[in-house]
Amino acid sequence: MNHKVRQAIADLFELAASTSSNKWLALVLDESLEPVIHTPADKAEIISYLQAAGELIDRRSRELIKVELQETVAVLNGETSRSTFKVARTLRIVNLFNGKGDHQGLMVALSVTPEQTDDLKDDALPRIAQLAEQFISAGVLEDQSQQAIEHSFNINRAILNTLYDAVVMTDLEGRIQSVNPALVNMFGYPENELIGESITRLMPPEVAHHHSGYMHAYAEGKTPGKIMGNMRAVQGLKADGTRFTLQIAVTEARVGSERLLVAALQDITESEEIRLDLKRFRMTLDSTLDCVFMFDAQTLRFFYVNQGAVDQLGYTPTELLELHPYDVKPLYSESEFRQMIAPLLNGEIRRLNFQTVHRHKNGHDLPVDVAIQYVKMENEPARFIAIVRDITQQQQYKEEIEHLAYFDPLTNLPNRSQIALTLERCLHKCAESGYFGALMLTDLDDFKTINDTLGHRDGDQLLVEISDRFANVLGDRHSISRLGGDEFLVVINTCHRDYNAAFEQVSHMAEQLLAAAALPTATLGEAPSISTSLGFVLFNDDSISASELMRMADIAMYDAKKKGKNHVSLFDNIMQKELVEEHQLTADLKRALAAENEIVPWFQPKVDRDGRFIGFEALARWHHPERGLLNPISFIGLAEKKNLIVPLSDQILIKTCRQMSRWREQFSIEDWTVSVNISQSQLAMCNFPDKIARALAETGLPASALMLEVTESVIAESIEASVQQMGRLRSMGVRFSLDDFGTGYSSLSYIRQLPIDELKIDRSFVNTLLSDPETHSIVKVILSLADALKLDVIAEGIEHEEQWQVLQGLGCSGFQGYFFSHPQPPEVILEKLQSSYQSASAD
Repeated sequence: MNHKVRQAIADLFELAASTSSNKWLALVLDESLEPVIHTPADKAEIISYLQAAGELIDRRSRELIKVELQETVAVLNGETSRSTFKVARTLRIVNLFNGKGDHQGLMVALSVTPEQTDDLKDDALPRIAQLAEQFISAGVLEDQSQQAIEHSFNINRAILNTLYDAVVMTDLEGRIQSVNPALVNMFGYPENELIGESITRLMPPEVAHHHSGYMHAYAEGKTPGKIMGNMRAVQGLKADGTRFTLQIAVTEARVGSERLLVAALQDITESEEIRLDLKRFRMTLDSTLDCVFMFDAQTLRFFYVNQGAVDQLGYTPTELLELHPYDVKPLYSESEFRQMIAPLLNGEIRRLNFQTVHRHKNGHDLPVDVAIQYVKMENEPARFIAIVRDITQQQQYKEEIEHLAYFDPLTNLPNRSQIALTLERCLHKCAESGYFGALMLTDLDDFKTINDTLGHRDGDQLLVEISDRFANVLGDRHSISRLGGDEFLVVINTCHRDYNAAFEQVSHMAEQLLAAAALPTATLGEAPSISTSLGFVLFNDDSISASELMRMADIAMYDAKKKGKNHVSLFDNIMQKELVEEHQLTADLKRALAAENEIVPWFQPKVDRDGRFIGFEALARWHHPERGLLNPISFIGLAEKKNLIVPLSDQILIKTCRQMSRWREQFSIEDWTVSVNISQSQLAMCNFPDKIARALAETGLPASALMLEVTESVIAESIEASVQQMGRLRSMGVRFSLDDFGTGYSSLSYIRQLPIDELKIDRSFVNTLLSDPETHSIVKVILSLADALKLDVIAEGIEHEEQWQVLQGLGCSGFQGYFFSHPQPPEVILEKLQSSYQSASAD
């Protein structure tokens, strides 16, 4: 039966090809990319099939003829199948058995069209079917009449016209012999325009060029058919010029002696774009630093992982697809994980974020940040998408930042913030127990000199060595921290309830620290290392704040420095009294700055070689309501310590400019200048030039009449920044005087950088000028340097006429000191100016 059926089908198709109008039809149908089954309209039976249908259903015997249709099409049976097959161009999604008896199907698209011809009535299909059945049953072709030929042609044409595939037949010259409607729709040409045309009309020029040469070689048998029988993607060209991607399968067929090529085509532009989008999507996911996991909402098994997940966990993709989220999250069991994601399933939340650890295949854990989202699409199973980021580096950074917040990066000792917490705990503990504790502050003597001499690198190494020694002396029971620079703060935990015993114990520990610092170091060699000054304060309650205790220890340490190097000092009642006075004076200074006339400038004249005034230096004075007139030495240091120096200096500046402007209006002193001392804090302020500009504009004083005095130590804090700031002020016309010249920072290269107009010889040189030959030589060099740099010179601190005469002999032209005048209030200076000008008028 099998042989008869196949032979009958072959004969039927060959018969259809025997006329010029349909000679290609049977050949075209069997090369279709789609499976085609032919069945009668009134009975669910298969009477013929194309090769693709046999391959799709894959029955072992391939004997599909007269098999009940419902055996292979699961959704069609009985009346339903018959009525369904009477619906034209109906699309169905059906499940086909694979013919192996296990009822596992695949999804296919089924297009059903009834056969209609001009010469067939509505009952033609049953009659054709009966004819075919009779023909098949007999196994021979008894009637080769024209009617049978027409029937076969109409049947095959109807089948061909239902195909989704576009089909074209050409000769070996590439001339189109026939096309089906699907191809007409695909390319947009009418059928009559294509018949007889070259197939290259359907190709872009570059494709057509290669195709023509290939076809010529193929026809002569020089080139085997590379694409014959295979499917491949090529570019097509529509009638409107649109290029698109299509899939093509070509085979050679022979009809008699004629060689023909049959091609079935599918437009895969959309699927190709989807494929490319999917490829790009996968490449994007694989290139991202994050790990992407997708897992089923019911089984929780992974069904997709990106390359990042593979790299992070060390598994192969195949191994990961056998696992579940809880398999790589050691902190969660399956039930715990399901409980955690339940709010996502219930719609209570849209996204779940948390941090946990993932376990690598080799067993080590790594911290991760996880974001899980629930995804439910129509006709798709519910799924979860998890985005996982390795936060190992972030955790390390966080730990480093936390460490830096509480520990010194150089010595790895606790810093000020950490030791403050330790001190607070110690205070509370002492208050509860009644035991004494202690706070020590130590400072390395002359460390700045070591830093300047050896460099900061060796200075840092010395600090590390000393800090290690201090930590060894104190042990684990007590705490030490580095406050910054060369200062170390030590918290001594509970000692004794007795004050004297506590004092003895703390004093002994202090001496041990000093001795440890004095030992030779790798940095300084075999010589004794460095001396240390140490101050401490005892406490046995929490009535004094931690910050106040630090202040007390600081006072005690500076008292130790006053005693000489390598001393220890206890904060006592005398220091307490001084501390109280400092607190009171600080409060008074704040009040004075808010008042109008307590902080005022006094003026000390500058004179020329003849003793005539050439300008003034403004010096601050404080009219304290209880203590009387206070000199700068009584409050300038306090103002700097308490961050009050800027508002204090601002007051002196504006009052000085206003006073000098008034004198210029009264007297002919246009060439005179007034000097104002400025601090490092002022010079470092970005808006300091703006302050100067406002003061000059407000008072009407020309910029050339203002001389700003800076010390070498102020500039040395940051030479480059200072030079830039001074340059801005100099461009405004303001002049600069370098005070205390020659006291430690001077160098030719350094002086040449500074935009200064004047050098002031420090009073320390003037004091020893007459008794020390070296000083005499130094002053002479300073004057020569100033002359070379074209700078004015003022020698300050002159108290005797002989000093003045010697300086004149050395070539100095400007002078200042008590010999000429003490600093005086403005009204006294006014009297001197009036007297001087009256005398000049009388002469």
